[in-house]
Amino acid sequence: MQKKNISESTMYKKIGKVGLIEYKGLNEFDWLVNAFSTREGGVSEGQFATMNFSVAMGDDPGKVAENFRIFGNAIGVNPEDMVYADQRHTDHVVVVGAEHKGMGVTRERDFTHVIGYAGVSHHSKIDSKTENVRTSLNRQDSGFDIGVDGLVTNEPGVCLVTSYADCVPLYFVDPVHRAIGLTHSGWRGTVAKIGTRTIELMHEKYGSEPKDMVCAIGPCIGKECYEVSEDVAKAFEAAYTKEQYERICEAKEQQGCAHSFTDDEEKRPENCVCRNEKNAADADNDALQGSLRETCGKYLLDLPQANYEQFVEIGVTPENIHKPDLCTACNHELLHSHRATGGKRGGNCAFLMIK
Repeated sequence: MQKKNISESTMYKKIGKVGLIEYKGLNEFDWLVNAFSTREGGVSEGQFATMNFSVAMGDDPGKVAENFRIFGNAIGVNPEDMVYADQRHTDHVVVVGAEHKGMGVTRERDFTHVIGYAGVSHHSKIDSKTENVRTSLNRQDSGFDIGVDGLVTNEPGVCLVTSYADCVPLYFVDPVHRAIGLTHSGWRGTVAKIGTRTIELMHEKYGSEPKDMVCAIGPCIGKECYEVSEDVAKAFEAAYTKEQYERICEAKEQQGCAHSFTDDEEKRPENCVCRNEKNAADADNDALQGSLRETCGKYLLDLPQANYEQFVEIGVTPENIHKPDLCTACNHELLHSHRATGGKRGGNCAFLMIK
């Protein structure tokens, strides 16, 4: 998934020195602002060059603030009108409005009085007769002090903001009720199905029906670049159906070993660390231990596909789901990527607002 625009889902544009990405499917709504930042047009330097919206990796807060001003000016949004999620790889999604403007950008965040959904084990589906969302999610009214990764609103002039450096941006638009959502989904959020949780909250709060919604999966790391360990693969196998999992994850062949972690122990190679962790622990030297640990247990994970599966499962029409055509790791000169730079990076941001 390189910068080939195979699906032609996004368009790149330059406003002054600022480079940004928009989704064609979202541009159909003239009452929306949608954008995803690139590294172009900011004032940050070094590994943060130049458009960076994160202070977490050590950038100068003053330069980050200036980047928000510059980018906001390019898309016609004041930083004072932005609400920046407090991302901690949770599956917490909250309702925000005018009273939250500026949080995380021009003033401190305080989500302790918002309503939304807290992380609990859940299952939801669409009633085929009523086409309404049935949910057993935990409604939490007391606020959130341990992270917020998803934001929803129906108020004009409230710009939702989430940040990324390989994780998945999820855009939600309900054109019937004019409500929107913007959610950060890393692998933990994707396992917890935070995308589903966002749609459920929009249904409860605004009456949004999945069949009416338009969703976009933003630029993120592609499957070919996203190698994960066996424990992560197991988490996805547990969270998704067998058919979904087969489309999401596949074993990576290494040194002739491409077993499935569901294979019986005796079917695995004798030197396979996944067959017996003691093989590596008892190895004579560190080099041999490392060699054994690299023989297998590696998987290629398709995070965009996993989020697509969530949307289809809850009832979003496939034609209304816009997939990404950019891999952040393949295009780390244009977009910040944690994997491609070994953590020496800044952060991209997604923006979504009702005008």
